[in-house]
Amino acid sequence: MQFTKLPITVPGARASLPLSSVESLAGDEPSAFGHWVLGPSVESYAGIGDDVALTDQASPPSLGANFANIAPTNALLTPLADTGQSITICTVARFPASTNGVTMITGNLAVGSASGRSMFRAGGTANKFSFRGNGTTHTSTFEPTDDTWHFFAVTHDTTQITSNVRMFAGSTFETFDDDISGYANGPTNFALGDPGFTTSARNIEIAECIYFERALSTADIQTVFTRSVARMADRGVTVVAL
Repeated sequence: MQFTKLPITVPGARASLPLSSVESLAGDEPSAFGHWVLGPSVESYAGIGDDVALTDQASPPSLGANFANIAPTNALLTPLADTGQSITICTVARFPASTNGVTMITGNLAVGSASGRSMFRAGGTANKFSFRGNGTTHTSTFEPTDDTWHFFAVTHDTTQITSNVRMFAGSTFETFDDDISGYANGPTNFALGDPGFTTSARNIEIAECIYFERALSTADIQTVFTRSVARMADRGVTVVAL
């Protein structure tokens, strides 16, 4: 039996079917731009599924058995450029107990916060899971615990004027309005860590990170969360709900 691969591109091939109805044999999230499960060697930079590779921005992170420990003002760059598109970011991360301060998780927020967007842990007394885009910081009520793995996700829907930011801790979410009218693209590609803000105070440890070039539905985020918990358990990472 022979198969012929036809030179046909399907518009929106990364989009649309509910994720609960699709499961990849490679173990990656269907329709994701990139999906990285980090581990003890740089081979984990390659990602799974579409094989979209990360690159060191500067010094390589410290790699553990099932995560990368990324120092402040350092990052693993994705190939995904910021064009003002809608995005969803999902990650399993933890904050090592250390000096208090802002900790970038993933995104491309610029120094001075004038352009780009990132999810991060706020500093000071808040220590809450936060997201900043277009010069506005949205702070959730979710407060991560040091040295504990949590699932975080943000959808930023730039096609909507209101209710366009949803922040998830596990399957629970909060909704915010972001003024997208003057959004300025970030100066770097999206990244794991802190590619451009340059004032992070703490290391971030990331076990998994997934980028989508669309705003996933709440049901889709909950599907990703369930799958992520199972993937992480297989790798010895216990995800704790907030």
